[in-house]
Amino acid sequence: MELIVKDVVYPGKALCKDDSGKAVFVDEGIDGELIEAELIHRHKSYDEARLLRVIRPSSHRTNPRCLHYRICSGYQVIDYPYQVRLKLRQLAGILKGIYSQKIFSEPANTIFHYRNKAVFHIDWDENRFGYRDALGNTVDVESCALLRKEINEKFALVRRRMQEKGPMSLERIGFRVNRNGEVLLILYVKGDGELSGDDVSVFSDLGFAGVVRIKGLSVRPLVGRDWLEEEVSGRRFRYYGDGFFQVNTEMAERLVSLLRQETMRIDARVVLDLFCGVGLLGLSLSDMVRWVYGVEQAPICKKALDVNSEYNTFGNFSFKLGSAGSVAWEIFEDRRMRARIDTVIVDPPRKGLSRSVREFLRKNGKIRNLFYVSCDPMTLRRDLLELKEVYKIEKVYFLDFFPNTGHIETMTVMRRRKRR
Repeated sequence: MELIVKDVVYPGKALCKDDSGKAVFVDEGIDGELIEAELIHRHKSYDEARLLRVIRPSSHRTNPRCLHYRICSGYQVIDYPYQVRLKLRQLAGILKGIYSQKIFSEPANTIFHYRNKAVFHIDWDENRFGYRDALGNTVDVESCALLRKEINEKFALVRRRMQEKGPMSLERIGFRVNRNGEVLLILYVKGDGELSGDDVSVFSDLGFAGVVRIKGLSVRPLVGRDWLEEEVSGRRFRYYGDGFFQVNTEMAERLVSLLRQETMRIDARVVLDLFCGVGLLGLSLSDMVRWVYGVEQAPICKKALDVNSEYNTFGNFSFKLGSAGSVAWEIFEDRRMRARIDTVIVDPPRKGLSRSVREFLRKNGKIRNLFYVSCDPMTLRRDLLELKEVYKIEKVYFLDFFPNTGHIETMTVMRRRKRR
C-alpha cells in the first residue's frame, strides 16, 4: 500500500495512516515522504508494515553507509541536523505534561566510527558473524560505520581466522577499544562448551591488548590483560572486559563537563552515586565535593572502582556493592549518613529506577539535588511522573551519545521543592 509518513516516533518508527485513519507503523520513513509498504502484522488499534520503496523522498534523506543499517542504525538515511531535530521533537513529546521548558541540546561532533564497544553473534551453521535482526537471525556483517576503525580492522582479522578454523564453542565475540588504539577481544563461550589451546592460539598473535574468556559469570584472561584504561576529561579510568563503560567517549566527556558545571552551580557537598559503574560520574566530582559514595551491583566493577578511586580522589570516595534500592534504604536507616547526603546521581539501565529507589528519593528530605542520567526517555517519563511532586525539574539536557540511531540519552537536573 502507498502511505504518507506523518511523523517519526521514538525509537524511530515511521507513523502513517491508512485510508481508514488507522495508524500504521513502518520500519523506515521520514515525515513527508510518500512510500510503498507491505503489511506484516495487524493489531486492534494499529498495524505494522515494512518499507518496500520510497516513491517521493524527503530532502533530508541520505544514502546509508552500512548495508545492514536497519539493524544497527536506522537513522543513517537521515541527514544529521534533522536527526537532532527529530530527537528533540520526540523528547519534547514524551515529556509533555512534565517539562515544557527549553531542552538543551548537545549534538555529537563525531557521527560515525564513535562506538568503542561491539558484540557480534555467531551462526556456525550458516558461517555468519554479525548482528541479530528482529527475528533473532544473525545477519552477516563485514564492518560497521558506527564502530571505531580499530574494531572493524580487528573484527576482519578474527572473522577470517574463525572461518579458516571452523566451529568452536563460541556464541559471540566482543571488542572494546580505548583512544590509544588498544583493543580487547572478548570470547563468549556457549553452554557447557570450552575453548581448547588450539582455539585460543587462533587469536593470540593478532595484536590484542588482551583476550578474555567469558562463560556465564566466569571471566578469565587468556592472553595479556583483561582491562583497558581511558582518559576522560583529564582523569584516568580503568574498566574490565564485560564491565560497563560509556560507548561514546567524546560524549561521555561532554556529560562529565555538564555534570561538573551543574554541580558547581548548586554547590553540592556530599554525593551519592547510584549505579556508579566504574565511578566515571561520581569520581569526576571528587575535587569539587567533600565526599562521594558509590553504589554498584555488578561485581565486575569492584576491581575497577578500587583502582579508579586511587587514580581520582583525595581519600574522599567510598563504595559498596549491592543493588541501588537495598543500599539506598540502608543509608536511609542510618541517621548520620542520611543527614550528610545532599546530592544524588542516578544512571540506571534502560529499565529505569526501581520503585524502591524512587521511594528513597521521595522520602529522604535531606536530598536537595538530583541528577538523572537516562538512556530511555520512556522509563524516564515514568520515573519523573512520580518524582515531580517532590522535585522541580530545572533543566533537561539531550546528549546525542548515539548518532544515526533512534536512541536518546538525557541528563535531567532536579531540585527538591520547598515544603509549603
